[in-house]
Formats: sequence, C-alpha cells, structure tokens
Amino acid sequence: RRKRRRPLPGGRPHASKICPGCGRTVGNASQACKHCDYTFTGGRKAREKQRGEKATTKHVFAEEREPDGERVVDKILARRPSSEALSGLVLTPHDDKYAYEYLVKFKGVSAAHAEWLSAERLQQTGKRSRQVFQRYAAKRLEEEEEEE
Repeated sequence: RRKRRRPLPGGRPHASKICPGCGRTVGNASQACKHCDYTFTGGRKAREKQRGEKATTKHVFAEEREPDGERVVDKILARRPSSEALSGLVLTPHDDKYAYEYLVKFKGVSAAHAEWLSAERLQQTGKRSRQVFQRYAAKRLEEEEEEE
C-alpha cells in the first residue's frame, strides 16, 4: 500500500511552484505560467540560456591533461610481465621495471578505461605522470626487498 504525501502549506501539491505574476500554482518544470505568461528565470539552466550558453550537466568529468597535452596518470593499478620479458628480449636487463607493463588509470577517466602501458611509454609522459610511475616503482622495489 502506497502512502500518500501530505500537501504543502496552503494546499499546494508537491512538485509545484507559485507564479508571482498571478499567484496560481504551476508545475515545477514550467518555464512560463500558462495562466498569465509570466516567465520564470530563477533556475541555473534558464540563466545559462539567457546568456546564450549551452546548458551544462551537473556532473561533468573531463580527463586532466599535462601542459603538453598528455593525459595525467592517476594511479598504477597493476603490473604484468611484458611480452619482451616473456620471450627473453628484455631491453635493459639492469633495470627490472622495464620488464613489465603497467595498468594505468588516468585522472578524470573511469577505471574501466585503464590501459596497459610499457615503462618506456610511461617515462615519455608528463612530469606528474612520471612522478606517479617513479613512486610506484620505488614502492614495489621496497616491497620486494622486504620479502627477501
């Protein structure tokens, strides 16, 4: 059984507003009063429309970019051995971090869009992204040393 909502003070139904032009009740979504043609201008979308701007949505996610246009790395989620390491063709055997590919999440982008990038590719990114990679590599190195 559905419970009925009590009307607002003055007998006004929910999801409605009062027109200042004629004093009658109109729906909340109304942009103009159907009784006296009063135009409501109080909402954000109406103000943007008056200024000639495109109405924006409430939650906009845009990916962050470095000054050179590269996407900014938010987190490194995982790593896996690279195909070169699996076939024995490691480019730089003295540096273990190049034997892996890293699952990278970018800022302002869902984790569902994370990408596998090589260490060489991560070194070519912007300053902030390189710092994230270097911190991750240092942390993994410390964890591996503690295990030994």
